[in-house]
Amino acid sequence: ATGTERAIRIEASSGLTDADIKRAVEDAAKHEAEDKQRKDAIEARNQLDTLVYSTKKLVSENAGKLNEADKLMIEEAVKDAEQSLESNKDNPDELRASFEKLQSAAHKLAEAMYKGAGGPEAGAEGAPEPEPAKSDDVIDAEFEDKS
Repeated sequence: ATGTERAIRIEASSGLTDADIKRAVEDAAKHEAEDKQRKDAIEARNQLDTLVYSTKKLVSENAGKLNEADKLMIEEAVKDAEQSLESNKDNPDELRASFEKLQSAAHKLAEAMYKGAGGPEAGAEGAPEPEPAKSDDVIDAEFEDKS
């Protein structure tokens, strides 16, 4: 409307030259494998640490339901996993192996607890399910909120 022309020019103000950017990209490529291994180790360590915590919690919450053999088995598996967390911090393969061992022990423990609790209620398999009481004051409908 005024007849004047304006131009906007956007420039990067980072101060990095093309050589600096290229060097940073090359440096990142050199350390890619190392970074991936570090990431794998951290993820494996976190998984194992979470499993150790949840297994300890399971044992403490169900201490009265466990027999001594199961307690000893799971406590030893937890102890081995904790040692692995300390000694193999940067070795994802060792951490995963420890995870598998502890997970297997935890599954055995859960199975033993399930069997000890009697499993599914006896006699319930052949009984027909009772029909729910019918209520006439319940209406199934769809609605749309228009607020």
